[in-house]
Amino acid sequence: MFPVDTMKTRLQMGATNGMHSVLKPPYFAGYGAAICSQIPYGMVVFGTYETAKTALIEKFPGAPKLGLYLSAAVLGDLMGSLVLTPGEIVKQQTQAGLYKTNTDALRGILARRGARGLYQGYFGLVARDLPFRALQLPMYEQFKDFFAARYTNGVVDDIRPHQAACIGAAAGMISAGLTNPVDVIKTQMMVGK
Repeated sequence: MFPVDTMKTRLQMGATNGMHSVLKPPYFAGYGAAICSQIPYGMVVFGTYETAKTALIEKFPGAPKLGLYLSAAVLGDLMGSLVLTPGEIVKQQTQAGLYKTNTDALRGILARRGARGLYQGYFGLVARDLPFRALQLPMYEQFKDFFAARYTNGVVDDIRPHQAACIGAAAGMISAGLTNPVDVIKTQMMVGK
């Protein structure tokens, strides 16, 4: 989502000088930190989600699936947030202009606060991501069921990858819009404002 993510962080930090300070380069500040943290984060979130979802459905076959999806989503995100937070801190402090590079940010954070500094804002991240994921993944499952009922004779496995991507994008956009106010607070916690 770069450079939009950089502009969003600047707006959330109360950028001065109007749009000039939001639109000024560098547009990809924090990109390396984002990549280094988002890939393992996604693996942990979705790996945990799918594993927990399968285990919960097997253990509670008669339970409403939506509740099981919600429980699996929360567990997945709690685990993923442990992986994501350090990279998110480095990325956002670089985007906010507190440091010129990701390496400078990492060194500065460790020098100022030690390893604990890499988890500054962890609870803000969890406060944003738990509701986001709790909305997104169950919504994704419900949207897939609705789509399958309407277009694939009720067979979820017949949904094609590009259709699943669109369904996931819709669930993600709705979830992001609903959790944006908490995202602003999380950003301000992570950059120390």
